[in-house]
Amino acid sequence: MACKSRIQGMTAKLVVKNKKLYSFQYLVKIKVNKLMRFSAGQSYGNMGKQDFLKIPNNALNAHPLPKTDKKKK
Repeated sequence: MACKSRIQGMTAKLVVKNKKLYSFQYLVKIKVNKLMRFSAGQSYGNMGKQDFLKIPNNALNAHPLPKTDKKKK
């Protein structure tokens, strides 16, 4: 029995303080069938002086991702 689902809505909230992204939240609402609804989301934020949500000014200035060592020791 296949179940048809439909996205009912999505909300996103971004908070900027001192020209820096301070927090980010999103929530997705899904209607699974006539009687069942489901919502899921996540929240990200900076804690204290840590700046977890850094946004580069230019994509060309971004640093490359770290490479993993595939050789096992």
